[in-house]
Amino acid sequence: MKHLHFYDLVTLWLDSSTLEQGEWVDECSQYTATKKLQTLNPKWKTKLELHQPSSECLKFLKKSLGTLINHQISKVEFALDIVPSEHEVEAAIPLASKFLKNCYLKAVQTSLTLKDETTWYSGQRDSSDKIFVIYCDRPSKPARSNGDCFHMEWRLHGEALQAVGATTLSDLIAFDHEAFWNAKICVTKSLAQTQFGQLLHRNRQSHTQVKISDPALRKLAREWRQSFTLPYGDMEQFVMHNALVKQPKLKRQLLSQQPFGEWLQELIQA
Repeated sequence: MKHLHFYDLVTLWLDSSTLEQGEWVDECSQYTATKKLQTLNPKWKTKLELHQPSSECLKFLKKSLGTLINHQISKVEFALDIVPSEHEVEAAIPLASKFLKNCYLKAVQTSLTLKDETTWYSGQRDSSDKIFVIYCDRPSKPARSNGDCFHMEWRLHGEALQAVGATTLSDLIAFDHEAFWNAKICVTKSLAQTQFGQLLHRNRQSHTQVKISDPALRKLAREWRQSFTLPYGDMEQFVMHNALVKQPKLKRQLLSQQPFGEWLQELIQA
């Protein structure tokens, strides 16, 4: 099993209506160049979309544009694929389940919702400048594998791109993908049912000093988790992110200091 950081899509605008096809063309899975004036600023004359561009693609394109053609990055889909080996063909769904159970998205304040039975979304597709997506029922595009992968994706545009320092081709070429994902995702502490129940009991608005039994604490934890559980395929899935969006005061006690990349590496090696 391995993990891959890549750009699923890069959209940029050029201030020229002509674009030479160079070496960059062979370093992305496909591209579209549309001659049109940008609605907000007619200075930009060509919309270029690069699908799964490699680092070499971005370098070649930057060289091809030179100093005469200016560009503006308008949208980037930052992707991370966990690609099971041929002996782990059914690993994608369990990986996604562990992610949903243990992780919190720092960059968004909306719940994850399941659409089309297989794809989770956070953020509004037409109005949000940052959208998070996961799925595990398709192969990895850059790995060109046959089996399904666990795919995660941040779709950023506008001010959200400025916030992460990704507004030029030079930015994307030098981009630190691991630092980006560590900054976007938090891992939660692993607590036993009784410990979790104690935490919830302490945070009740009607909290008293009266102690409750361990079975009652475990029941409290189970009921709390069930309230943030959604149908997922032929099973039910607890979604930690949704729980912490609804009850943010628990974040201080539940979020760990472990970097997401370190947690992910442990998950892959387990």
